[in-house]
Formats: sequence, structure tokens, C-alpha cells
Amino acid sequence: MAAIGQMHKRDLISYGESLGLVMDNTLDRAALVALVVQKEKEIEELRLQAVDLGLPSTGTEGELRVRIAEARAAIKPSDRHLYRMVGWGSVFLGFAVLAVSLPHLAHEIKETTGQLLVFGYLLAFSIDLGAALLKVAEILSKKFDFGGQKTYLRLGLIACLAVSALLNAVGFVREGSQSGVAIGFAVFLSGAVYGFWSLAGYMLTNCAQAPEEPEEPQEDDPASKAARLRHAADEIERLCGVAGKV
Repeated sequence: MAAIGQMHKRDLISYGESLGLVMDNTLDRAALVALVVQKEKEIEELRLQAVDLGLPSTGTEGELRVRIAEARAAIKPSDRHLYRMVGWGSVFLGFAVLAVSLPHLAHEIKETTGQLLVFGYLLAFSIDLGAALLKVAEILSKKFDFGGQKTYLRLGLIACLAVSALLNAVGFVREGSQSGVAIGFAVFLSGAVYGFWSLAGYMLTNCAQAPEEPEEPQEDDPASKAARLRHAADEIERLCGVAGKV
């Protein structure tokens, strides 16, 4: 193809439209040349980005943009594996917190109800692990039809967390010397059970990719903006000179 500066205006318009430009016949030849040159630079930059990402650099501008966007948005297998590992790590930490909470909870149940300690452990396990399972069920209720059970899931979850925090607080206050810290630690244990199992539930049941956040436009400082304007003016002046010689 002939150099852009040597094209007739009609050929220049046809070439610009093949690049995806909307060419205005009322513009003079120098302005059309400037538009085509700018579009060619944009496409060439896209081709370089595709090469950097290991992608084919052929195709139209639209194909290049889609190819680059898909490659940048794709989740790497290593990232997906790490995501799963964090989810299973949350399960482990949830059980670790349960191991701390259960003995105090079971002892307080025994002292309150007068039942054998083994029954205290069974009920304590049901309360703490029940809160965790109810939270996972609440997460799954967004994907499966639980009918009218969602309200009961939330009420059961709140009840389990409240009973666990209350009985742990009573046990810690009885055994410790600082009641305020003991109560805070009891609330923390219940919150940790809720938090770790919530995180595990989300990460092990949902692997959907998060939508990309739109980039916020950055304000250019006056010096760089002026430099770009001078460069654009010099480029247009150069192209006008080329067009005038043809």
C-alpha cells in the first residue's frame, strides 16, 4: 500500500474506514492524514501489547482488544490453587478456634444443666459447629432453593453465636481475673468461628471471577499536558508539510 502521505483523498478515506475510523469528507487532506496516522499508532501499540502477552498480533483492532482483555482477565491456575488453599486454611483455623471454645462451652453446659460432661461436649459441639454449618447453608441458599427456610437459618445462626459467646464469657469470667478482657475474648471466639467458616464457605463454593474495577481517570499535571499538546501540534505541522508536498 502506498504511503499515507501519497494517497489521494478518496483512497485515504477508504483506508481510514478499513481501520475503523469514521471519516468526514468535509475535512481537508492534512486532517485526514493525521487521523489515520493516529489510528495506526493505536493499532500498532495494541499489537505490541499482544506480543508482550504471548498472543497473536494479527487481526483487526477489535479482535486485538478482545484478545488482550481476555488474557488479562483470565485467572492463572496458580492463583486459583492459592484461592482454594486459603479456603481450606480457613476451615483448619475454624476447627482450631472450636478446639479452644469447646472445653469452656462444655464445662459451662455441665455446670448449668447438671448433665454429664460428655453430654456437655455433644451440645457444645452442636452449638459451635452448628453455627458454622448454618453459615455455610446461608451462603448456599443463594444458589439453591431453600424455600422459606432462609429466615430460620439466620435466626439459628444468631442463636448459636449468642449462646456460644454467653457461655464462653461466663466460663472465662469465672476462671480469669479480668472480667472485661474475658468477655471480649469470648465474643472474639464466637466471631472467629463465624468469620473463618464464612470465609471458607465463600471460597470453597464460589470461584467466580470478580468484575474488573473501572480505572479512575488520573489528572495530568500541566507540564505533561502541555508537552503532549506541543508534540501533537508538531506532528500535525509535519503531516501538513508532507501533504503539501504531494
